[in-house]
Amino acid sequence: MKLLMSKRYFLKKLIPSLTLFPVLTSYASSNKDVIESPQSKRYTIESIKQYISLFIGECVFISGQEATQDDSFFYSGYFVSIPVIADELIDNVIYIRGKNCTWKRKIDDFIDVSWFGAIGDGINDDSNAISRANIAAHNECLPLKFIPGHIYQVKKTYEIDVSKTSWFSSDLSTLKWFNDFNADFAIRLFSSQKDYSKRFQNVKVAIKSIAIIGAGIKNLLDSCAIKIGGDERNSSLFTIDSVSIQGWRTTLAFDNNSWRIKFCDCHFLWGNIIAPPGNKNSGECMVFDNCMFADNRSYTELHYGDWFFSKCSFDNHEVKLFGDANVFINQSHMENPGRKTTDFTIVSINSINSFASVIDSFIFISPTPKIINTPLFYVISDNENGLYVRNLRFQATENYNPSKGTENALVLVGGDGKSYLENVRVSLNNKSYLALNKNDSSVLMNSRFKDGLRYWDFNDGVSLQARISSNDSETIVFSKNGASLSQSVLVKSTGILSGGMMLKIVSGDLKLTLECYDSLDNNITTREWNCSASDYSDWSWVRFGEKLPDNIRKIKFYCKSFGQIVDVKLSTILMDIIS
Repeated sequence: MKLLMSKRYFLKKLIPSLTLFPVLTSYASSNKDVIESPQSKRYTIESIKQYISLFIGECVFISGQEATQDDSFFYSGYFVSIPVIADELIDNVIYIRGKNCTWKRKIDDFIDVSWFGAIGDGINDDSNAISRANIAAHNECLPLKFIPGHIYQVKKTYEIDVSKTSWFSSDLSTLKWFNDFNADFAIRLFSSQKDYSKRFQNVKVAIKSIAIIGAGIKNLLDSCAIKIGGDERNSSLFTIDSVSIQGWRTTLAFDNNSWRIKFCDCHFLWGNIIAPPGNKNSGECMVFDNCMFADNRSYTELHYGDWFFSKCSFDNHEVKLFGDANVFINQSHMENPGRKTTDFTIVSINSINSFASVIDSFIFISPTPKIINTPLFYVISDNENGLYVRNLRFQATENYNPSKGTENALVLVGGDGKSYLENVRVSLNNKSYLALNKNDSSVLMNSRFKDGLRYWDFNDGVSLQARISSNDSETIVFSKNGASLSQSVLVKSTGILSGGMMLKIVSGDLKLTLECYDSLDNNITTREWNCSASDYSDWSWVRFGEKLPDNIRKIKFYCKSFGQIVDVKLSTILMDIIS
Protein backbone atom coordinates (compact mmCIF):
# COMPACT_ATOMS: atom_id res chain seq x y z
CA MET A 1 0.00 0.00 0.00
CA LYS A 2 2.85 2.36 0.83
CA LEU A 3 4.58 1.46 -2.45
CA LEU A 4 1.41 2.12 -4.48
CA MET A 5 0.99 5.58 -2.94
CA SER A 6 4.60 6.40 -3.78
CA LYS A 7 4.01 5.61 -7.48
CA ARG A 8 0.91 7.80 -7.53
CA TYR A 9 2.81 10.63 -5.91
CA PHE A 10 5.65 10.24 -8.42
CA LEU A 11 3.33 10.36 -11.47
CA LYS A 12 1.48 13.36 -10.05
CA LYS A 13 4.73 15.28 -9.92
CA LEU A 14 6.06 14.03 -13.25
CA ILE A 15 3.19 14.74 -15.67
CA PRO A 16 3.04 18.55 -15.21
CA SER A 17 6.79 18.80 -15.62
CA LEU A 18 6.59 17.16 -19.06
CA THR A 19 4.82 20.25 -20.45
CA LEU A 20 7.92 22.32 -19.76
CA PHE A 21 9.87 20.65 -22.58
CA PRO A 22 9.79 22.48 -25.99
CA VAL A 23 7.88 20.94 -28.86
CA LEU A 24 10.01 21.19 -32.03
CA THR A 25 8.03 21.79 -35.22
CA SER A 26 9.29 20.79 -38.65
CA TYR A 27 8.60 24.27 -40.16
CA ALA A 28 8.36 27.70 -38.58
CA SER A 29 5.50 29.26 -40.50
CA SER A 30 4.86 32.17 -38.16
CA ASN A 31 6.39 34.05 -35.27
CA LYS A 32 4.42 31.92 -32.84
CA ASP A 33 6.38 28.85 -34.00
CA VAL A 34 9.79 30.47 -33.47
CA ILE A 35 12.11 29.32 -30.68
CA GLU A 36 14.14 32.38 -29.74
CA SER A 37 17.82 31.88 -29.01
CA PRO A 38 19.69 34.20 -26.67
CA GLN A 39 20.64 37.55 -28.22
CA SER A 40 24.29 36.59 -27.83
CA LYS A 41 23.72 34.13 -30.71
CA ARG A 42 24.64 36.61 -33.46
CA TYR A 43 26.11 36.07 -36.91
CA THR A 44 27.20 38.04 -39.94
CA ILE A 45 25.63 37.29 -43.28
CA GLU A 46 28.86 35.50 -44.29
CA SER A 47 29.17 33.38 -41.15
CA ILE A 48 25.52 32.31 -41.06
CA LYS A 49 26.04 30.55 -44.39
CA GLN A 50 28.54 28.23 -42.69
CA TYR A 51 26.54 27.67 -39.51
CA ILE A 52 24.68 24.35 -39.17
CA SER A 53 21.22 24.98 -37.76
CA LEU A 54 20.39 22.87 -34.73
CA PHE A 55 16.69 22.54 -35.60
CA ILE A 56 13.97 24.01 -37.82
CA GLY A 57 12.60 27.09 -36.10
CA GLU A 58 15.90 28.22 -34.61
CA CYS A 59 16.13 32.01 -34.34
CA VAL A 60 19.37 33.98 -34.72
CA PHE A 61 20.34 37.63 -35.14
CA ILE A 62 22.19 38.42 -38.39
CA SER A 63 23.95 41.69 -39.20
CA GLY A 64 26.21 42.94 -41.96
CA GLN A 65 26.11 43.24 -45.76
CA GLU A 66 26.68 40.79 -48.58
CA ALA A 67 30.05 41.94 -49.90
CA THR A 68 30.03 40.03 -53.17
CA GLN A 69 26.79 41.45 -54.60
CA ASP A 70 26.70 45.11 -55.56
CA ASP A 71 22.92 45.28 -55.81
CA SER A 72 22.30 43.58 -52.48
CA PHE A 73 21.74 45.39 -49.23
CA PHE A 74 21.18 43.90 -45.85
CA TYR A 75 19.26 45.34 -42.94
CA SER A 76 20.10 43.65 -39.63
CA GLY A 77 17.39 41.60 -38.00
CA TYR A 78 16.22 38.28 -36.59
CA PHE A 79 16.05 35.25 -38.90
CA VAL A 80 14.42 31.85 -38.46
CA SER A 81 15.58 28.58 -39.99
CA ILE A 82 13.14 26.92 -42.41
CA PRO A 83 13.52 23.99 -44.82
CA VAL A 84 15.56 24.58 -47.97
CA ILE A 85 13.72 26.56 -50.68
CA ALA A 86 14.34 27.13 -54.41
CA ASP A 87 17.42 29.10 -55.41
CA GLU A 88 15.42 31.75 -57.29
CA LEU A 89 13.84 32.89 -54.02
CA ILE A 90 17.17 33.54 -52.32
CA ASP A 91 17.67 37.33 -52.24
CA ASN A 92 19.98 37.70 -49.20
CA VAL A 93 17.46 40.09 -47.70
CA ILE A 94 14.34 38.08 -46.93
CA TYR A 95 15.87 34.66 -47.59
CA ILE A 96 19.51 33.60 -47.00
CA ARG A 97 20.95 30.25 -48.03
CA GLY A 98 22.23 28.33 -44.99
CA LYS A 99 24.40 25.25 -44.59
CA ASN A 100 21.52 22.86 -43.98
CA CYS A 101 18.48 25.16 -44.18
CA THR A 102 17.19 28.50 -45.40
CA TRP A 103 17.17 31.50 -43.09
CA LYS A 104 14.03 33.62 -43.37
CA ARG A 105 13.74 37.10 -41.95
CA LYS A 106 11.22 37.53 -39.14
CA ILE A 107 8.66 39.95 -40.60
CA ASP A 108 5.86 41.38 -38.52
CA ASP A 109 3.61 43.25 -40.95
CA PHE A 110 5.52 44.92 -43.82
CA ILE A 111 8.53 44.86 -46.13
CA ASP A 112 10.88 47.87 -45.80
CA VAL A 113 12.47 49.27 -48.98
CA SER A 114 15.60 50.13 -46.99
CA TRP A 115 16.25 46.40 -46.48
CA PHE A 116 17.01 46.22 -50.19
CA GLY A 117 19.25 49.26 -50.32
CA ALA A 118 16.82 52.08 -51.09
CA ILE A 119 18.51 55.21 -49.71
CA GLY A 120 16.00 57.97 -50.48
CA ASP A 121 18.49 60.84 -50.47
CA GLY A 122 17.17 62.40 -53.70
CA ILE A 123 20.50 61.73 -55.45
CA ASN A 124 21.23 58.02 -55.70
CA ASP A 125 19.26 55.78 -58.06
CA ASP A 126 16.92 53.61 -55.96
CA SER A 127 15.21 51.94 -58.94
CA ASN A 128 16.62 48.43 -58.51
CA ALA A 129 16.30 48.41 -54.73
CA ILE A 130 12.60 49.32 -54.89
CA SER A 131 12.03 46.79 -57.67
CA ARG A 132 13.52 43.99 -55.56
CA ALA A 133 11.59 45.13 -52.51
CA ASN A 134 8.36 45.18 -54.53
CA ILE A 135 8.95 41.60 -55.69
CA ALA A 136 9.51 40.49 -52.09
CA ALA A 137 6.34 42.30 -50.96
CA HIS A 138 4.32 40.42 -53.59
CA ASN A 139 5.90 37.09 -52.67
CA GLU A 140 5.20 37.59 -48.97
CA CYS A 141 1.78 39.24 -49.54
CA LEU A 142 2.79 42.13 -47.29
CA PRO A 143 2.71 45.94 -47.69
CA LEU A 144 5.82 47.77 -48.89
CA LYS A 145 6.92 50.61 -46.60
CA PHE A 146 8.74 53.81 -47.60
CA ILE A 147 10.45 56.08 -45.07
CA PRO A 148 8.67 59.43 -44.48
CA GLY A 149 10.47 62.51 -45.77
CA HIS A 150 12.77 60.55 -48.07
CA ILE A 151 13.03 61.23 -51.81
CA TYR A 152 13.62 58.10 -53.88
CA GLN A 153 15.06 58.73 -57.37
CA VAL A 154 13.83 56.08 -59.81
CA LYS A 155 13.67 55.36 -63.54
CA LYS A 156 11.70 52.10 -63.73
CA THR A 157 8.05 51.14 -64.05
CA TYR A 158 6.42 49.27 -61.17
CA GLU A 159 3.35 47.05 -60.97
CA ILE A 160 1.31 46.67 -57.80
CA ASP A 161 -1.09 43.74 -57.48
CA VAL A 162 -3.43 45.13 -54.84
CA SER A 163 -4.65 41.67 -53.87
CA LYS A 164 -1.10 40.87 -52.69
CA THR A 165 0.58 44.08 -51.58
CA SER A 166 0.30 47.85 -51.21
CA TRP A 167 2.68 50.81 -50.96
CA PHE A 168 2.57 53.11 -47.97
CA SER A 169 4.39 55.59 -45.76
CA SER A 170 3.44 56.71 -42.27
CA ASP A 171 3.85 60.29 -43.56
CA LEU A 172 4.53 61.68 -47.03
CA SER A 173 7.34 59.94 -48.89
CA THR A 174 8.38 60.92 -52.43
CA LEU A 175 9.22 58.91 -55.54
CA LYS A 176 10.86 61.15 -58.16
CA TRP A 177 11.34 59.82 -61.68
CA PHE A 178 14.35 60.94 -63.72
CA ASN A 179 13.56 63.49 -66.44
CA ASP A 180 14.44 61.08 -69.28
CA PHE A 181 11.79 58.54 -68.20
CA ASN A 182 9.63 57.70 -71.24
CA ALA A 183 7.80 54.42 -70.54
CA ASP A 184 4.03 54.17 -70.94
CA PHE A 185 3.42 54.43 -67.21
CA ALA A 186 5.29 54.80 -63.93
CA ILE A 187 3.01 52.62 -61.80
CA ARG A 188 0.27 50.16 -62.74
CA LEU A 189 -2.35 49.25 -60.17
CA PHE A 190 -4.38 46.12 -60.68
CA SER A 191 -5.80 43.18 -58.78
CA SER A 192 -5.50 39.51 -59.62
CA GLN A 193 -8.25 38.71 -57.11
CA LYS A 194 -10.58 36.16 -58.69
CA ASP A 195 -12.42 34.49 -55.84
CA TYR A 196 -15.23 36.80 -54.74
CA SER A 197 -16.08 34.55 -51.84
CA LYS A 198 -13.02 36.22 -50.29
CA ARG A 199 -13.82 39.71 -51.50
CA PHE A 200 -12.67 41.23 -48.21
CA GLN A 201 -9.07 40.58 -49.26
CA ASN A 202 -9.45 43.14 -52.01
CA VAL A 203 -10.99 45.94 -49.93
CA LYS A 204 -7.80 47.73 -48.98
CA VAL A 205 -5.67 50.84 -49.44
CA ALA A 206 -3.47 50.39 -52.51
CA ILE A 207 -1.19 53.43 -52.08
CA LYS A 208 -1.03 55.79 -49.10
CA SER A 209 0.97 58.96 -48.34
CA ILE A 210 3.27 58.82 -51.36
CA ALA A 211 4.09 61.61 -53.83
CA ILE A 212 4.62 60.49 -57.43
CA ILE A 213 6.66 63.23 -59.09
CA GLY A 214 7.55 63.64 -62.76
CA ALA A 215 9.01 66.86 -64.17
CA GLY A 216 8.21 70.59 -64.07
CA ILE A 217 5.04 72.38 -65.15
CA LYS A 218 6.61 73.47 -68.46
CA ASN A 219 8.15 70.11 -69.35
CA LEU A 220 5.72 67.45 -68.17
CA LEU A 221 6.72 63.84 -68.65
CA ASP A 222 4.70 62.30 -71.48
CA SER A 223 4.18 59.09 -69.52
CA CYS A 224 1.19 58.28 -67.35
CA ALA A 225 1.83 58.44 -63.61
CA ILE A 226 -0.64 55.71 -62.57
CA LYS A 227 -2.40 53.30 -64.89
CA ILE A 228 -5.28 51.39 -63.31
CA GLY A 229 -6.66 48.06 -64.51
CA GLY A 230 -5.73 45.81 -67.42
CA ASP A 231 -6.46 42.25 -68.49
CA GLU A 232 -6.94 41.11 -64.88
CA ARG A 233 -10.68 40.88 -64.41
CA ASN A 234 -11.31 42.47 -61.03
CA SER A 235 -9.17 45.56 -60.45
CA SER A 236 -11.65 46.99 -58.01
CA LEU A 237 -12.59 47.67 -54.41
CA PHE A 238 -9.46 49.51 -53.35
CA THR A 239 -8.53 53.04 -52.26
CA ILE A 240 -5.75 55.48 -53.16
CA ASP A 241 -5.23 57.68 -50.09
CA SER A 242 -3.22 60.91 -49.63
CA VAL A 243 -1.32 60.55 -52.89
CA SER A 244 0.12 63.58 -54.71
CA ILE A 245 0.76 63.26 -58.46
CA GLN A 246 2.63 66.08 -60.15
CA GLY A 247 4.61 66.67 -63.33
CA TRP A 248 2.99 64.15 -65.71
CA ARG A 249 1.09 64.73 -68.94
CA THR A 250 -1.41 62.13 -67.68
CA THR A 251 -1.86 61.68 -63.95
CA LEU A 252 -4.37 58.81 -64.11
CA ALA A 253 -5.33 56.49 -66.97
CA PHE A 254 -8.07 53.90 -66.52
CA ASP A 255 -7.93 50.62 -68.43
CA ASN A 256 -10.22 47.60 -68.68
CA ASN A 257 -11.64 46.06 -65.50
CA SER A 258 -11.22 49.11 -63.27
CA TRP A 259 -14.26 49.88 -61.15
CA ARG A 260 -15.38 50.77 -57.60
CA ILE A 261 -12.19 52.63 -56.81
CA LYS A 262 -11.94 55.49 -54.34
CA PHE A 263 -9.47 58.38 -54.26
CA CYS A 264 -9.37 60.40 -51.05
CA ASP A 265 -7.26 63.40 -49.98
CA CYS A 266 -5.28 63.27 -53.24
CA HIS A 267 -3.67 65.98 -55.39
CA PHE A 268 -3.62 65.75 -59.18
CA LEU A 269 -1.48 68.64 -60.38
CA TRP A 270 -0.82 69.87 -63.93
CA GLY A 271 -1.84 66.70 -65.79
CA ASN A 272 -4.93 65.03 -67.22
CA ILE A 273 -7.12 62.15 -66.09
CA ILE A 274 -8.58 59.95 -68.79
CA ALA A 275 -11.02 57.04 -69.04
CA PRO A 276 -10.82 56.40 -72.81
CA PRO A 277 -13.55 54.90 -75.00
CA GLY A 278 -13.64 51.16 -75.58
CA ASN A 279 -12.75 50.02 -72.06
CA LYS A 280 -14.70 47.03 -70.80
CA ASN A 281 -15.99 46.24 -67.31
CA SER A 282 -14.95 49.69 -66.09
CA GLY A 283 -16.22 52.88 -64.51
CA GLU A 284 -18.81 51.66 -62.03
CA CYS A 285 -18.97 53.84 -58.91
CA MET A 286 -15.68 55.76 -59.11
CA VAL A 287 -15.26 58.16 -56.17
CA PHE A 288 -13.04 61.21 -55.59
CA ASP A 289 -13.36 62.55 -52.05
CA ASN A 290 -11.63 65.75 -50.87
CA CYS A 291 -9.26 65.83 -53.86
CA MET A 292 -7.62 68.72 -55.72
CA PHE A 293 -7.36 69.04 -59.50
CA ALA A 294 -5.09 71.73 -60.97
CA ASP A 295 -3.63 73.45 -63.06
CA ASN A 296 -2.05 74.30 -66.42
CA ARG A 297 -5.41 73.96 -68.19
CA SER A 298 -5.65 70.29 -67.29
CA TYR A 299 -8.78 68.18 -67.72
CA THR A 300 -10.55 64.98 -66.76
CA GLU A 301 -11.93 63.16 -69.82
CA LEU A 302 -14.52 60.44 -69.15
CA HIS A 303 -16.17 58.25 -71.79
CA TYR A 304 -18.17 55.86 -69.58
CA GLY A 305 -19.19 55.05 -66.02
CA ASP A 306 -20.54 56.97 -63.06
CA TRP A 307 -18.09 59.31 -61.31
CA PHE A 308 -18.62 61.05 -57.97
CA PHE A 309 -16.67 64.14 -56.85
CA SER A 310 -17.33 65.29 -53.29
CA LYS A 311 -15.63 68.18 -51.43
CA CYS A 312 -13.15 68.61 -54.29
CA SER A 313 -11.28 71.64 -55.63
CA PHE A 314 -11.02 72.28 -59.38
CA ASP A 315 -8.50 75.00 -60.31
CA ASN A 316 -8.26 75.75 -64.04
CA HIS A 317 -9.41 72.18 -64.65
CA GLU A 318 -12.23 70.98 -66.90
CA VAL A 319 -14.34 67.83 -66.60
CA LYS A 320 -15.24 66.59 -70.10
CA LEU A 321 -18.00 64.02 -70.61
CA PHE A 322 -18.36 61.78 -73.65
CA GLY A 323 -20.16 58.53 -74.45
CA ASP A 324 -22.54 57.57 -71.63
CA ALA A 325 -20.49 58.99 -68.75
CA ASN A 326 -22.31 60.42 -65.72
CA VAL A 327 -20.71 62.89 -63.31
CA PHE A 328 -22.00 64.04 -59.91
CA ILE A 329 -20.21 66.98 -58.23
CA ASN A 330 -21.22 68.27 -54.81
CA GLN A 331 -19.87 70.53 -52.04
CA SER A 332 -16.94 71.51 -54.23
CA HIS A 333 -14.89 74.59 -55.10
CA MET A 334 -14.27 75.53 -58.74
CA GLU A 335 -11.82 78.31 -59.46
CA ASN A 336 -10.40 80.23 -62.41
CA PRO A 337 -11.56 78.37 -65.49
CA GLY A 338 -10.01 80.15 -68.45
CA ARG A 339 -7.29 81.82 -66.44
CA LYS A 340 -4.83 81.21 -69.28
CA THR A 341 -7.25 81.19 -72.19
CA THR A 342 -10.49 82.79 -73.34
CA ASP A 343 -12.35 79.56 -74.04
CA PHE A 344 -12.62 77.22 -71.10
CA THR A 345 -15.39 75.57 -69.12
CA ILE A 346 -15.68 73.67 -65.85
CA VAL A 347 -17.98 70.88 -67.03
CA SER A 348 -18.77 70.11 -70.66
CA ILE A 349 -21.24 67.48 -71.86
CA ASN A 350 -20.09 66.48 -75.32
CA SER A 351 -22.40 63.58 -76.18
CA ILE A 352 -26.15 63.10 -76.27
CA ASN A 353 -26.12 60.32 -73.63
CA SER A 354 -24.02 61.94 -70.90
CA PHE A 355 -25.33 63.61 -67.76
CA ALA A 356 -23.83 65.85 -65.08
CA SER A 357 -25.02 67.51 -61.88
CA VAL A 358 -23.30 70.23 -59.85
CA ILE A 359 -24.89 71.03 -56.49
CA ASP A 360 -24.07 72.92 -53.28
CA SER A 361 -20.86 74.32 -54.72
CA PHE A 362 -18.93 77.57 -55.17
CA ILE A 363 -17.28 79.05 -58.27
CA PHE A 364 -14.75 81.85 -58.15
CA ILE A 365 -12.97 83.72 -60.97
CA SER A 366 -10.03 86.02 -60.28
CA PRO A 367 -9.78 89.32 -62.17
CA THR A 368 -7.59 88.98 -65.27
CA PRO A 369 -7.11 91.11 -68.40
CA LYS A 370 -8.50 88.32 -70.59
CA ILE A 371 -12.22 88.11 -71.20
CA ILE A 372 -13.59 84.61 -70.65
CA ASN A 373 -16.09 84.38 -73.50
CA THR A 374 -17.44 80.87 -72.93
CA PRO A 375 -19.93 79.80 -70.24
CA LEU A 376 -18.91 77.79 -67.20
CA PHE A 377 -20.87 74.78 -68.45
CA TYR A 378 -21.65 73.39 -71.88
CA VAL A 379 -24.28 70.91 -73.11
CA ILE A 380 -24.20 69.64 -76.68
CA SER A 381 -27.27 69.92 -78.91
CA ASP A 382 -29.84 67.09 -78.73
CA ASN A 383 -28.71 66.02 -75.26
CA GLU A 384 -31.92 65.44 -73.29
CA ASN A 385 -30.25 64.01 -70.16
CA GLY A 386 -28.64 67.37 -69.67
CA LEU A 387 -27.02 69.26 -66.85
CA TYR A 388 -28.56 69.86 -63.42
CA VAL A 389 -27.23 72.77 -61.35
CA ARG A 390 -28.58 73.58 -57.87
CA ASN A 391 -27.51 75.80 -54.97
CA LEU A 392 -24.54 77.20 -56.83
CA ARG A 393 -22.83 80.45 -55.84
CA PHE A 394 -20.82 82.08 -58.63
CA GLN A 395 -18.56 85.06 -57.99
CA ALA A 396 -17.06 86.76 -61.03
CA THR A 397 -15.72 90.06 -62.32
CA GLU A 398 -15.94 91.83 -65.67
CA ASN A 399 -13.56 89.34 -67.28
CA TYR A 400 -16.40 86.76 -67.38
CA ASN A 401 -18.65 87.65 -70.31
CA PRO A 402 -19.92 84.83 -72.56
CA SER A 403 -22.04 87.40 -74.40
CA LYS A 404 -18.80 88.31 -76.17
CA GLY A 405 -18.54 84.77 -77.54
CA THR A 406 -20.72 82.50 -79.64
CA GLU A 407 -23.42 82.13 -76.96
CA ASN A 408 -24.52 85.78 -77.28
CA ALA A 409 -25.79 85.80 -73.71
CA LEU A 410 -24.42 86.31 -70.23
CA VAL A 411 -25.31 82.83 -69.03
CA LEU A 412 -23.66 79.99 -67.13
CA VAL A 413 -24.66 77.18 -69.52
CA GLY A 414 -23.80 77.18 -73.22
CA GLY A 415 -24.74 74.86 -76.04
CA ASP A 416 -28.25 73.88 -77.08
CA GLY A 417 -28.69 70.77 -74.93
CA LYS A 418 -31.01 70.45 -71.94
CA SER A 419 -30.07 72.16 -68.68
CA TYR A 420 -31.82 72.81 -65.36
CA LEU A 421 -30.86 75.63 -62.98
CA GLU A 422 -32.24 75.86 -59.45
CA ASN A 423 -31.29 78.53 -56.91
CA VAL A 424 -28.15 79.66 -58.71
CA ARG A 425 -26.86 83.14 -57.83
CA VAL A 426 -24.31 85.16 -59.77
CA SER A 427 -22.26 87.89 -58.10
CA LEU A 428 -21.07 90.12 -60.94
CA ASN A 429 -19.58 93.61 -60.65
CA ASN A 430 -20.69 93.89 -57.02
CA LYS A 431 -24.28 93.02 -57.94
CA SER A 432 -26.11 89.78 -57.31
CA TYR A 433 -28.27 88.14 -59.97
CA LEU A 434 -30.24 84.97 -60.35
CA ALA A 435 -28.67 82.96 -63.16
CA LEU A 436 -30.48 82.72 -66.48
CA ASN A 437 -30.91 79.54 -68.47
CA LYS A 438 -30.40 80.11 -72.17
CA ASN A 439 -32.16 76.91 -73.25
CA ASP A 440 -35.02 76.69 -70.81
CA SER A 441 -36.63 80.13 -70.42
CA SER A 442 -39.60 79.74 -68.10
CA VAL A 443 -41.44 82.90 -69.19
CA LEU A 444 -41.10 83.97 -72.83
CA MET A 445 -41.77 81.79 -75.85
CA ASN A 446 -39.32 81.66 -78.76
CA SER A 447 -37.00 83.90 -76.74
CA ARG A 448 -34.03 83.24 -79.05
CA PHE A 449 -36.06 83.75 -82.23
CA LYS A 450 -35.26 80.30 -83.58
CA ASP A 451 -38.76 80.31 -85.10
CA GLY A 452 -38.47 83.83 -86.44
CA LEU A 453 -41.00 86.21 -84.88
CA ARG A 454 -43.52 83.53 -83.94
CA TYR A 455 -45.38 84.27 -80.64
CA TRP A 456 -44.28 87.93 -80.80
CA ASP A 457 -46.42 90.98 -81.63
CA PHE A 458 -44.64 93.58 -83.78
CA ASN A 459 -45.24 96.41 -86.27
CA ASP A 460 -43.70 97.25 -89.64
CA GLY A 461 -40.62 98.87 -88.06
CA VAL A 462 -39.39 95.46 -86.84
CA SER A 463 -37.76 92.80 -89.01
CA LEU A 464 -35.73 89.60 -88.71
CA GLN A 465 -32.20 89.96 -90.06
CA ALA A 466 -30.89 87.10 -92.17
CA ARG A 467 -27.98 85.21 -90.64
CA ILE A 468 -24.65 85.47 -92.44
CA SER A 469 -23.33 82.17 -91.03
CA SER A 470 -24.64 79.25 -88.99
CA ASN A 471 -22.75 80.54 -85.94
CA ASP A 472 -24.64 83.82 -85.88
CA SER A 473 -27.62 84.35 -83.58
CA GLU A 474 -31.04 85.35 -84.82
CA THR A 475 -31.16 89.18 -84.79
CA ILE A 476 -34.16 91.51 -84.60
CA VAL A 477 -33.76 94.96 -86.24
CA PHE A 478 -35.64 98.16 -85.25
CA SER A 479 -35.44 100.59 -88.18
CA LYS A 480 -37.74 103.52 -87.40
CA ASN A 481 -39.28 105.62 -84.67
CA GLY A 482 -42.07 103.81 -82.84
CA ALA A 483 -41.06 100.31 -83.91
CA SER A 484 -42.18 97.87 -81.24
CA LEU A 485 -41.88 94.20 -80.30
CA SER A 486 -43.92 92.65 -77.47
CA GLN A 487 -45.19 89.43 -75.93
CA SER A 488 -47.86 88.78 -73.28
CA VAL A 489 -47.68 85.58 -71.24
CA LEU A 490 -49.54 84.10 -68.30
CA VAL A 491 -47.48 83.36 -65.20
CA LYS A 492 -48.28 80.65 -62.68
CA SER A 493 -46.18 81.84 -59.77
CA THR A 494 -44.85 84.95 -58.13
CA GLY A 495 -41.26 85.64 -57.13
CA ILE A 496 -38.35 87.47 -58.73
CA LEU A 497 -38.25 87.98 -62.47
CA SER A 498 -34.69 87.90 -63.78
CA GLY A 499 -34.00 88.83 -67.38
CA GLY A 500 -31.41 89.88 -69.91
CA MET A 501 -30.86 90.48 -73.61
CA MET A 502 -28.18 91.24 -76.17
CA LEU A 503 -28.42 94.79 -77.50
CA LYS A 504 -26.61 97.02 -80.01
CA ILE A 505 -27.68 100.63 -80.70
CA VAL A 506 -26.05 102.41 -83.63
CA SER A 507 -28.52 105.30 -83.49
CA GLY A 508 -31.70 106.13 -81.62
CA ASP A 509 -32.89 104.81 -78.25
CA LEU A 510 -34.72 101.74 -77.00
CA LYS A 511 -37.12 101.54 -74.07
CA LEU A 512 -37.83 98.22 -72.33
CA THR A 513 -41.11 97.94 -70.43
CA LEU A 514 -42.42 95.26 -68.07
CA GLU A 515 -46.11 95.49 -67.15
CA CYS A 516 -47.77 93.23 -64.56
CA TYR A 517 -51.52 92.43 -64.57
CA ASP A 518 -53.87 90.69 -62.14
CA SER A 519 -56.55 88.10 -62.93
CA LEU A 520 -59.01 90.88 -63.90
CA ASP A 521 -56.51 92.26 -66.40
CA ASN A 522 -55.82 95.33 -64.28
CA ASN A 523 -52.36 96.83 -64.56
CA ILE A 524 -50.63 96.46 -61.17
CA THR A 525 -47.09 97.69 -61.78
CA THR A 526 -44.98 99.04 -64.64
CA ARG A 527 -41.20 99.10 -64.82
CA GLU A 528 -39.11 100.75 -67.56
CA TRP A 529 -35.44 100.64 -68.61
CA ASN A 530 -34.03 103.18 -71.09
CA CYS A 531 -31.09 102.25 -73.31
CA SER A 532 -29.13 104.67 -75.52
CA ALA A 533 -26.36 104.49 -78.12
CA SER A 534 -23.87 106.02 -75.70
CA ASP A 535 -24.08 102.91 -73.49
CA TYR A 536 -24.67 100.16 -76.07
CA SER A 537 -22.80 101.19 -79.22
CA ASP A 538 -21.48 97.62 -79.52
CA TRP A 539 -23.14 94.33 -78.68
CA SER A 540 -23.62 94.23 -74.91
CA TRP A 541 -25.65 92.32 -72.38
CA VAL A 542 -28.50 94.21 -70.70
CA ARG A 543 -29.68 92.92 -67.32
CA PHE A 544 -33.12 93.68 -65.95
CA GLY A 545 -35.18 92.31 -63.09
CA GLU A 546 -38.19 92.97 -60.90
CA LYS A 547 -39.90 91.55 -57.82
CA LEU A 548 -43.33 90.50 -59.00
CA PRO A 549 -46.49 91.42 -57.04
CA ASP A 550 -48.26 88.64 -55.16
CA ASN A 551 -51.50 88.81 -57.16
CA ILE A 552 -49.88 88.72 -60.59
CA ARG A 553 -51.55 86.73 -63.36
CA LYS A 554 -49.99 88.03 -66.57
CA ILE A 555 -47.01 90.03 -67.73
CA LYS A 556 -46.40 92.02 -70.89
CA PHE A 557 -42.87 92.72 -72.02
CA TYR A 558 -42.18 95.03 -74.93
CA CYS A 559 -39.36 96.96 -76.59
CA LYS A 560 -39.93 100.26 -78.42
CA SER A 561 -37.48 102.38 -80.42
CA PHE A 562 -37.30 106.19 -80.58
CA GLY A 563 -35.38 108.73 -82.67
CA GLN A 564 -35.22 110.41 -86.04
CA ILE A 565 -32.74 107.83 -87.31
CA VAL A 566 -33.13 104.42 -85.73
CA ASP A 567 -30.73 101.50 -86.04
CA VAL A 568 -31.23 99.13 -83.11
CA LYS A 569 -30.50 95.39 -82.99
CA LEU A 570 -31.32 92.83 -80.31
CA SER A 571 -31.14 89.06 -79.87
CA THR A 572 -31.60 86.35 -77.23
CA ILE A 573 -34.13 87.75 -74.77
CA LEU A 574 -34.04 85.55 -71.66
CA MET A 575 -36.47 85.74 -68.77
CA ASP A 576 -37.00 83.44 -65.79
CA ILE A 577 -39.05 83.63 -62.61
CA ILE A 578 -37.47 82.26 -59.45
CA SER A 579 -39.86 81.61 -56.59
